[in-house]
Amino acid sequence: MKRIFFLTTALILGALFRGSDAQATNLPGIYSISRGVGANNSEYTGKVKILGLGEDRYELYWRIPDTREYQGIGLLDHGKLCVAYSSNTGVGLVIYKIDGGKLSGKWFTTKTELEPGYENLQGPPGLNGTYQIVEAQADDMGDKYSGTLVITSNGEIYYLIWNLDDGSAYTGVGLLDGNYLVAAWGPEAGIMSYDIKGNELLGHWAGIGANKARVENLVRMSPQNRTQQ
Repeated sequence: MKRIFFLTTALILGALFRGSDAQATNLPGIYSISRGVGANNSEYTGKVKILGLGEDRYELYWRIPDTREYQGIGLLDHGKLCVAYSSNTGVGLVIYKIDGGKLSGKWFTTKTELEPGYENLQGPPGLNGTYQIVEAQADDMGDKYSGTLVITSNGEIYYLIWNLDDGSAYTGVGLLDGNYLVAAWGPEAGIMSYDIKGNELLGHWAGIGANKARVENLVRMSPQNRTQQ
């Protein structure tokens, strides 16, 4: 019986991990924006290119008619593709797991080449107030740092201000995703979270100044469709 139990457990776990790997492997490609809703409630179309960087990391490039070009960095986490984007460069992405007043985060930027950094916080429950950075490091070979993070909500959107003890400060925008707070920082940064549904990515997003999340849904384009357009 023990052998059967362990064999069954191993098969189930193997299937789960293979499913996760397949999900990550299948993400890179060119997608059409099947539905996009802008900050002024106007709908938009376009294309998004997703490139794999390894270790569940991605680069994204948006091409939307009659607007600026956007680019972003993404991380596959808790079954979702979380993305920080900007029309500028130097954007950063952080994903915090929420446990009451404890936030356990991992983060990286467009310049991160090693393992993501980590940032653990302690503060009031409810994602509102000042949180102390109790432990943090830039990456697996980076400097440790300390400071505070102030989180305030504006409707569905969260605003974040990091004040580090070295005198530097950063401003970001975030979305609540179940037990996770996903946020972006940097010049003109915005945050995006996609649910992965086969060949579709069903997303919601927000930029600085927003008080409501907007929609962006993608569908993978076939090679034939790409060559015809």
